[in-house]
Amino acid sequence: MRAILALIMAGALFLTGCASSGLRSDCLERQQRLEQVASKAAAELRVGWTDMEVRALLGGPVEIVQPKGLGDFEIWKYYLLQDCRAHLGLQAPETELFFLKGNLVKWTTSGR
Repeated sequence: MRAILALIMAGALFLTGCASSGLRSDCLERQQRLEQVASKAAAELRVGWTDMEVRALLGGPVEIVQPKGLGDFEIWKYYLLQDCRAHLGLQAPETELFFLKGNLVKWTTSGR
C-alpha cells in the first residue's frame, strides 16, 4: 500500500514539474515578444500610422481600452501577463499605444 502511495506521489510531482517547465517556456516566449514590440515601437513606429499598419508591425495587443466619453480614442496595451510575472519574477516592458480616430498619436514603453 505504501509503495502504491509513494508511486502516485512521485508521478504527481513529476507531472507538476513538466507543467511548470512548459509555463516557463511560454512565458519566456511572451517576454521575448514584448521586448521585440518595445524595440520595434522605438525604432519604426511613426505618429499618424493607422491601427492596421501598427497591427501589421507589432501584432495584436494584449488589451484594448476605450475610455468612456473620449470618442474615438483607444489605448492598445502590450504587456507580460500576470501569471508569468508571478511564477518567474520577470520585469518585461509594457508598451502602450494611443490612437485617436484610428491613427497613432503617441506611444510609451516602461520597464526597460
